[in-house]
Amino acid sequence: MPILSTLIDAKRQTDVIVVLDVFRASNTIIELLARGAARVVPVRDEDAARRLKDDHPDWLLLGERRGVRLAGFDGDNSPSGLPDDVAGKVVILSTSNGTRIIDACRPTHEVLIGSFANANAVIAAVRASGCENPSFWAVGLIDGKLSEEDMLAARYLYGLFMGLALDTATFRAEALACSGADRLLGLTLEADLDLCTQFDRTDIVPRRVASTEGLSCFERYGLKI
Repeated sequence: MPILSTLIDAKRQTDVIVVLDVFRASNTIIELLARGAARVVPVRDEDAARRLKDDHPDWLLLGERRGVRLAGFDGDNSPSGLPDDVAGKVVILSTSNGTRIIDACRPTHEVLIGSFANANAVIAAVRASGCENPSFWAVGLIDGKLSEEDMLAARYLYGLFMGLALDTATFRAEALACSGADRLLGLTLEADLDLCTQFDRTDIVPRRVASTEGLSCFERYGLKI
C-alpha cells in the first residue's frame, strides 16, 4: 500500500489511486462538484486549456500558476472563491501542481480525488472498490519538492484505511504550520487555507471518468456514503 510523492513515484502506482493536492486543487474539484458542477476537466497545459475553452465557450475556465489566477480565465483555483454559476457546468481546471499527477495516472486505473475534506468518504469509496492496496499520491510542488500538507494527508488517509485512531486536531495543526500554509497566507488566501484544513466537511468523492468528448474528467462518485 504505497504512499507516493511527486512524479518520481509514478512507477509505483497501484490499481486505485487517491490524488492529494490539499492546497488547493483537490479541494477546488471537491467544492465544484459539491456546488453542482457537472464535471471537472483537469488540463495540465495552459494553452491546451485555453483552446478547450475556445471550442466550448459555455464551459468555465479556472486556473492558476504559482497561486496567481491566469489572465483571461473565468476564475482561480480557489475552493472558497469559485464563480457563482458553476451548477450544471463543465469546468476546465489548469493548475501548477495537481494536474501533473492526474496526467501521470495510468488510464486503466481508478483515480479518486482526496483531501482532509472528504477523508472518510474517499476511504469508503476505496473499500467499496475492493482494492486492498490503494496508492495515496501526494502531489508535491512543481519543482519536484515534497509538499508537507500532501504528505500529511497521505499519512492520514493511510491511517484511516488501516483502521487507526487518528487525532484530527493534531493533523490540522500540522497542516496549518507547514510551509504551504505560509505560502497561502502570503497570497492573502486565508479563506482557502481554512477550507482546505477542515476535516470531513463533505461526502463528495470526485472520480475520474471518460467524457463523451474523450476527455479525462471528474464526476461525483456514485457510492452512497
